[in-house]
Amino acid sequence: MTDYQGWIAEVNSLSLQDVIDTLKPDPRRGAITTFTGITRADSDHEEHTVKHIEIEAWEGKSSEAMNQIADEIGKEFNLLGLRIVHLEGIIPVGEPIVFIVISSAHRKEAFTALERAIYRYKHDSPVWKKEVYDDGSGRWITTAK
Repeated sequence: MTDYQGWIAEVNSLSLQDVIDTLKPDPRRGAITTFTGITRADSDHEEHTVKHIEIEAWEGKSSEAMNQIADEIGKEFNLLGLRIVHLEGIIPVGEPIVFIVISSAHRKEAFTALERAIYRYKHDSPVWKKEVYDDGSGRWITTAK
C-alpha cells in the first residue's frame, strides 16, 4: 500500500504541521522536505498589487488529479510518503496556498521529488486562480509556470 496522497482543502482548515502529521512513521525515514506556497502581493500578469486570490477547484477531479500526481511521483522516486494539498477559497496575501510534504530515506530524492511535485501540480491539476487587486479589479490566470 502506498502512502501518496493529494487533495483539496478549504482555506484555514489545516496547517503544514497537520499535513506532516498525516505521514506514517517509518524507521527508514531520513528526510522530510516541505514546500509551502504563499500568496504574493505582486502579480506576474498585471501592474497591480494583489489583495487576495480566489482558488476554485473542480469538485472531485482536482483531488483525483492531486492523488494521481502524488502517486506517480511517489513511485518514481520510491518515496516513503508524499502529500500535495492545495487550498481552496479566498486566500489573502501572505497566507499559504499549497503544501507539499515528502518523506524519504535520503534527502537527495526528497529534494528532487519536491521540485517535480511543484512543477506537476502547477501544470497538471484542474485548479483555477483569480487575482483580486487593491483597486477591486481582478483577473483569472493560469497557474502553470
